[in-house]
Amino acid sequence: MTALYCWRQIIQNPGGLRGWQSAETRERYQAEERKFLIRHRFGGVGNWNYGHAFSRYWQRFGKTHPEFFSLLPDGRRAPLDGDKDGQYITMCVSNPDLWKQIIRDWKNDPLTRPGHRAYRPHVVACENDTPGMCTCPNCRAWDAPDSRFAASDYWSGRPYPLQRRGRFRLARADWGEDGGTAVGYPPSLSDRYAKFYNAVLQEARKSNPKARVVGYAYANYVEGPTATKVDPGVVISFVPLAFFPVHGGIESDIPDSVETLARRGGAGSDPASQLHAGGE
Repeated sequence: MTALYCWRQIIQNPGGLRGWQSAETRERYQAEERKFLIRHRFGGVGNWNYGHAFSRYWQRFGKTHPEFFSLLPDGRRAPLDGDKDGQYITMCVSNPDLWKQIIRDWKNDPLTRPGHRAYRPHVVACENDTPGMCTCPNCRAWDAPDSRFAASDYWSGRPYPLQRRGRFRLARADWGEDGGTAVGYPPSLSDRYAKFYNAVLQEARKSNPKARVVGYAYANYVEGPTATKVDPGVVISFVPLAFFPVHGGIESDIPDSVETLARRGGAGSDPASQLHAGGE
């Protein structure tokens, strides 16, 4: 397996410190970071443009293909309360028809055509900006055994507020999200998403044997998968649960997640570098 090493610099809002002691401390760090990049020859350019891929899917398919979307504990396939346009809805990732739609979109995207100035040959399968939420039997069957599911109000069927604000209470992410984050360690959906990326890749290879897929290790699927091997054609972008500088105890969890991801395969972007930079 040939690893893909990337460095994504995060340009933060000058008005927000995001854990930095002062603006001066942040600027001093960024100056040292630039020196580090030069010394380690991070000077090449690769068009790995990707991001949350399904933010318009509800507008496109909410009426015609509700089965593409997460089944919520109350039996609905719909956006969370407060998500008017469905920008934050998550997907029913075990649905083969969803994989086919992702590949249809990819094949029709002008960016996938050689010669385009922003040529992007890879399939983007990065979920929307919300923890994984589908409770359907097929998605749950993809999850590795985890006793934390039974302890979770959401996953065990106990009453749970289905609101956009507060959706990150399903993950131990410290990104300053409205409504807070999980207390303790919520169950991991990493095996589910590893299977999803593998399935999308196999669908893409039907039309292009050299296809690659980009997906996130994110929110409640940031832990490495425990039972699923990630295909080397999948590039995993590891999204730390906090901005650099890491704090709040999350720093002790990061090495374990990175090590497990490395063991389970994929042609992942360099998580250690990206943690240093503080982003994806």
